[in-house]
Amino acid sequence: MSTGATCKSYDGADIGWWSRFAETVTDAWYDADSNIPPIITTQLAPLETEQDYERLNDAGFVAFGHDIEVRSDWQWPVTIPGKHKFIGREKWLKRMQIDTEVFGPVAINSEFVVGVIMATKPYGLEPDADVDKAVAETMEGFEWCWENGISYAPSIWSICSGSKPYKIGASQAPLEFYLKVALQYHKLFRKHMDNPESGVGVILARCYEDEVIGMDKNIADSYTPR
Repeated sequence: MSTGATCKSYDGADIGWWSRFAETVTDAWYDADSNIPPIITTQLAPLETEQDYERLNDAGFVAFGHDIEVRSDWQWPVTIPGKHKFIGREKWLKRMQIDTEVFGPVAINSEFVVGVIMATKPYGLEPDADVDKAVAETMEGFEWCWENGISYAPSIWSICSGSKPYKIGASQAPLEFYLKVALQYHKLFRKHMDNPESGVGVILARCYEDEVIGMDKNIADSYTPR
């Protein structure tokens, strides 16, 4: 569902608006004699309290997407200044953890923009920065999600015409960076998938199984950058 950007009268702080929306959808769904429960999800900024989520859960919401974009604290003020100003990195992370206590593992999703870490300063480390350092910092965000029962969706950074990175002549991260991130992503998946002690990790790994089908483990392990 829309976060409300298409609704002129929408008030982002009004939990009642969200609740009424979900209840209306649910009622209409069952009025159509459907035997399958509706699945209502949305993308929005993390809410203030656990009670807010419980109220939305009671109304019919089953999952939320809180896109963190980048996890490194030094990137927040320049890369996502709006989220930095109105909520802040620490609050964002803490609220995501609260979400999982209400909805359970995997129900909370976050998107990471992969590659922006190697953008021209002040947005990144610079395109010619140490690739392994950039990869390690990127993987910290993925690992944090696994540990906290949060599903995540990496997306490749693109330089849009008219954006600030575009205006300062930023260039895309090198191919080596993306290859190493993909391989580390695969290894992280396997680490949690193969660990029976990692309950949340196994759940997440199963959810992501389709994403790594076709990527042969031997090929991944034997890859050596030129």
